[in-house]
Amino acid sequence: LWPLAGAAQDFPALYDVTGVAADDVLNVRATPDASGAILTTLPPRATDIEVIRVTGPGADAWGWIGLPEGNGWVAMRFLARQ
Repeated sequence: LWPLAGAAQDFPALYDVTGVAADDVLNVRATPDASGAILTTLPPRATDIEVIRVTGPGADAWGWIGLPEGNGWVAMRFLARQ
């Protein structure tokens, strides 16, 4: 169990949007799932996104992000840690 402790990431942390097509957006949702209501969107080259916490490790993780207009959830597979 001790080796896994070193893999944990500290939050909050800054991330950049990645893997989103130039003509698309990243949805910020009210709940951590693809069917959650869309609160706002982030452009494909958005930077300095503050991730406060995540639902867990892996490709299916969702991040709780802080925005000037409020908080919401984004799929972590579209964010890269700075």
